[in-house]
Amino acid sequence: MKPLSTKFLKFLIVSAFLIIAFLAFNSGVINTFAQDNNEQKKATITKIYTGKCSLDSTNDCNKASIIIDSPGNNLQNAIEAEVNLNTYEDYEVYGKYSVGDLINVKKTGADGYTLVNPSRDSNFLLLFIVFFVFAIAVGKAKGFRSIIALTSSTLVILLGLIPLFVKYPSYILPIGFIGVLVVYIINQLIGHGFSKLSYLSILSASVTFILALAFSYFVSGVFKITGFGDDNAVFVAQEVTQRLNLSINLGDVFIIGLLFGLAGAVDDVNVTQIHSVKEFCELKEDIGFAELYQKSMKIGTSHMVSIINTLFLAYVGAALPTIMLFGLLDQHPLELISREDLTEEILRTLIASAGLILAIPLSTLLAISTYIKKPTKLMDFVNSILRTR
Repeated sequence: MKPLSTKFLKFLIVSAFLIIAFLAFNSGVINTFAQDNNEQKKATITKIYTGKCSLDSTNDCNKASIIIDSPGNNLQNAIEAEVNLNTYEDYEVYGKYSVGDLINVKKTGADGYTLVNPSRDSNFLLLFIVFFVFAIAVGKAKGFRSIIALTSSTLVILLGLIPLFVKYPSYILPIGFIGVLVVYIINQLIGHGFSKLSYLSILSASVTFILALAFSYFVSGVFKITGFGDDNAVFVAQEVTQRLNLSINLGDVFIIGLLFGLAGAVDDVNVTQIHSVKEFCELKEDIGFAELYQKSMKIGTSHMVSIINTLFLAYVGAALPTIMLFGLLDQHPLELISREDLTEEILRTLIASAGLILAIPLSTLLAISTYIKKPTKLMDFVNSILRTR
């Protein structure tokens, strides 16, 4: 297969960055949902003690005296207040606090404040630094590339896709699908460079995403998925409806979320299969199509078992409180899985796994069409389609 032309590479790069620029441009258009009276402020705990949870309560709660940070850290204008450290009277959701801890609070009345959550900014910053150091120490140049790719993908999603979803809730499917492709292209080109591996991986992933989108759309209709199985999704729908007077299809949000979950696993599978085919061709130049496909698929099927199990365990971990319903509710399991929250998790696992199963032979065939030294007539035909003239 001849190398892809320079014109095509320029077109690919310019197209990707134009889409990113368009997404970033729209990021500032959307107003946040935060209202002035709900604006969070940072505060420092100065004292912890036990007191009544409220004026009409007979239960005791852990309480704290706090100093709310003022602009410019001007202590003369700092506000002193008190908050309950228990989100609920019977549960300490956020664990133990100590004097000096930073927390986020919001105003609830004329002089009242309530705890929102611990301030985790500095902890996250430290964790990110540790992660970056390990990634670069182990992966060196490729580790640095992966960090750049991860950062770029995050910016596209947060600054581009999310505001567009809110601004155009009726077009979540096409916007989200383009977003998945853009993120995948960015990851491939930054992570693996402008190489045959990247192009083949992008082509294989594009076909996989199209089929997965069609299949998930069909399955969502059959199972009547509304997207309301997640409490956060319900909150998003309420906010979009009340604040922007727009309607949002959470079923479409569910499908795009599924595609994003699939994208990471497909990346792993595609790169592995393409690398395997390339190595086999370099080790044995006279290898035929049948032998090459058989050897590559042995690796692919073994990888498939691990990836599918990984997907299942990842979704189980994310939905563990929901899955605990099996042990807590006195219902037949077949009745429980009809709950939308459980149905959504099951569909995520099955559809993502189906996409992976498809991606393995697809990426393998595309790689064989590129690297095999003794192409068959079928491979010549595929090669003629892929070749950029």
